[in-house]
Order: sequence, then C-alpha cells, then structure tokens
Amino acid sequence: MQDKLGNGCKPTAQDGQRRPLSRVVAVEDDPDIRAVVDLALGHVGGLAVTCCDGGRVALEVVPAIDPDLVLLDVMMPGMDGLETLTRLRLDPRNRLVRVVFMTARVQPHHRADYLARGALGVIAKPFDPLTLAQQLRQLHATVDLSRGSTG
Repeated sequence: MQDKLGNGCKPTAQDGQRRPLSRVVAVEDDPDIRAVVDLALGHVGGLAVTCCDGGRVALEVVPAIDPDLVLLDVMMPGMDGLETLTRLRLDPRNRLVRVVFMTARVQPHHRADYLARGALGVIAKPFDPLTLAQQLRQLHATVDLSRGSTG
C-alpha cells in the first residue's frame, strides 16, 4: 500500500498487521527539549522525526506526514496537548494516529485522564534521551489491533 507521499500506508485493524514504528511527529514548544527529542529519536533511535513547535502546526503536519506515532507535549502555550489531541481526532485522516503524551504531569489521575482521552501512553519528563525511542517502540508494539485501538 502507498500513501500520497509514496510511503507505506498504516494497516487498518482488518489487515491484522502493524506497520513498524518509523515515522514520528514530535510536538514540543521548548526549543531545547525539541532538539533533544529530535536527536534522541532521529540519531540515536533511527526514526524519521518531524518536529513541530506547537499544536497548531501539528494539526497541519500530522495529516500530511501520516506518522506512525505523535509524541505530544501536554503543557504548551496557545493550544495545549490535550486540545491538540482533541482537534487531531476531529480530522478523519487522523483517526488512527497513535499519540503518546510527554509531560511532567504524571500523577496517577493525570495518566488516567490522558489514557481516557485516547493516548497510547505517557512518557515522563525529564526523560532519558538514550531510551526514548525504545520506550516509544514498546508503546507502539502494545497496540491491540484486534480491538481497533487508535492510540
């Protein structure tokens, strides 16, 4: 299967197979953290990374890139990560995109809220750049396609 950019399309739940994690959109407003995430996922993790500095940009980039996963900061000015996720889901092209939140707000009630909103998981800040890609791969591998989980 090919998408408009000539890349392999994500399989649906009916396909019964999962595309390996290769393309990530990272949404982070802090330029220093964004640079570390880019290095951690791209150079250390071997993933194709597209970075966005906020939710509004992500709303344009995500449907164009068709990533395997969106790594989304929660606390951002303007449009926070929670609103960004809500708006991403309003676009049918983003229905199956998997989202992992990255935040310092990781108390149990926060985590429960993120998961209830459809996040695949949560990465706590501060994070270890050497293991970030592996953490995302593990979360990506847990998607239960038999239930049609969308992240």
